[in-house]
Amino acid sequence: MNLDEITLFFVLLNLLVSVWSIRVLSLAIHNGLATLLSSFHETISKILEGGIGDFEPPNPIQAAIAQMLTQRVQNAPIELPRSSDGKFSGE
Repeated sequence: MNLDEITLFFVLLNLLVSVWSIRVLSLAIHNGLATLLSSFHETISKILEGGIGDFEPPNPIQAAIAQMLTQRVQNAPIELPRSSDGKFSGE
């Protein structure tokens, strides 16, 4: 065997090992994604069947503050003055 035949042998061996390793990795990724999707499906199903849970009712004081802030923002539009060059001025 001369050097060219040995080189060709190792190139072909490297090609086969590369193809095999890519196949093994793709199967591992496929199996991992299948497991992830099934667990995701189970979790979503449990949430939809059982509900998210009980929530604490809103505090009346917080609700009043939120309503006041909403009315204040809706009724008073904010105008920011600009100078002649188009930048916001601090007035």
